[in-house]
Amino acid sequence: MALAVVVYHTSLWYGLFTPAGTTTTMLAKAGIYGVQGFFVISGFCFFHLYGEWVFNGAALRTFYLKRWLRLAPLFYLVVTLNLLFHVKAGPDPSFRMVAENLSLTFGFFHPNHALAVGGWSIGVEVVFYAAFPAMVFFTRRHKSFLYLFAVLLLGASTFWTLHRVLEVEPWNRFHAYVQVLNHAFLFLLGGILAHLRSMTAFRLRPMPFGGVIAALAILTSSLHRGFYDHFDIMGGMTRYLFSTLCVLVVGAFAFINLEESPMIHPLVVLGDLSYGTYLLHPVINALMVRSGLENAGWPNFLICLGFTVSLAWCAHRFIEKPAMALALFRASG
Repeated sequence: MALAVVVYHTSLWYGLFTPAGTTTTMLAKAGIYGVQGFFVISGFCFFHLYGEWVFNGAALRTFYLKRWLRLAPLFYLVVTLNLLFHVKAGPDPSFRMVAENLSLTFGFFHPNHALAVGGWSIGVEVVFYAAFPAMVFFTRRHKSFLYLFAVLLLGASTFWTLHRVLEVEPWNRFHAYVQVLNHAFLFLLGGILAHLRSMTAFRLRPMPFGGVIAALAILTSSLHRGFYDHFDIMGGMTRYLFSTLCVLVVGAFAFINLEESPMIHPLVVLGDLSYGTYLLHPVINALMVRSGLENAGWPNFLICLGFTVSLAWCAHRFIEKPAMALALFRASG
């Protein structure tokens, strides 16, 4: 999903395809709902891994330390690069904005206070992390609360999805779209997938799984075609339609035995590089523009993509893996 976001953005930046054409609109769907997929996957993973935890003092410290070490090191690097190279990302870097980014609390004020392009989703994630132990407290013994909270948050999102995003001035639509309450229900839908998975031994075999994914891809491609304004699929009932398809894709992956499938290794590699590719590709593009390589076309697109994947691998190897190892060491100690 991170790769879909990267290809979506870079294909627009380098003008690879015709606006409103079949390829552009499919990449828009994949890129926009790739970010939505992050939220569903987060909810699934957290409820799958921690949904039965008792969050006492020690467990809370372990949980939040692991979350901070997972997000902060690479995020700080990207923010630092943006500030050093004067890359415009988010608001002006005032003392307040820098403090919000260093503390990773900007999502509580406005996700677009992130000083990294795409960092708004990190702000939304942190709000979810903060609320997660309280949600587990209510849902650990009574799973009906999980479904109730999902319905309530889905209802809360309607103000933004059905009204605010569509009604504000065009320049302000993205600011309305990124609001936490417009996305929080997706985490809970991921949690519901984790609960449903725990209730049954049913798992998809590789061939039926491939058929499900192909059918969902065809359906996604055939619905709502030929739009110029990408906000057309980011608001209204269309957004809920594509969010449903996104949840079904994550659900298909949740119900396959990947241990028995040859596809597991490339998926693991893509997962390892996802955070780096997501955060680093706007920085690479900005540096290419500063170097005079902003011309449209496939060569610069491929250069940007190649540098992004390469630096994402380096970031995973030398920043993310050591940080996660430290988190595991501190948790075991």
